[in-house]
Amino acid sequence: MKCVISGSFRKFYAQVVELIDEFGKLGVEVLSPAKSEIVNPGGEFVILKSDHSEFIKDLEQKHLDAIKNADFLYICNPGGYVGKSASVEIGYAHALEKPIYSMERPEDGTLAEFIVVKRPSDIK
Repeated sequence: MKCVISGSFRKFYAQVVELIDEFGKLGVEVLSPAKSEIVNPGGEFVILKSDHSEFIKDLEQKHLDAIKNADFLYICNPGGYVGKSASVEIGYAHALEKPIYSMERPEDGTLAEFIVVKRPSDIK
């Protein structure tokens, strides 16, 4: 299985890395993001050392392309927080009819209607 992890990399990148490791242990390949160092701490849009561009549109398109090639999207959302970019990614995954899972129920009730709360180990 293959997945993409979305969420606020600026706020929750440590948790994203933990999810990358957890999915790896479960045999699930994480297509995006790569486990890498943040090169612009405090930036509005996080750029990782492994990224091959500094252009936000290019980076977001790469993430969207990964969603297209994934079996599911997983949202890293401690406290239920889902930012604007992750909301776009959720809409894209939904349009592609990809399953969407999250750590916690999103604060936004509309988004919550499109997401199933599951731990990585419960996804089959």
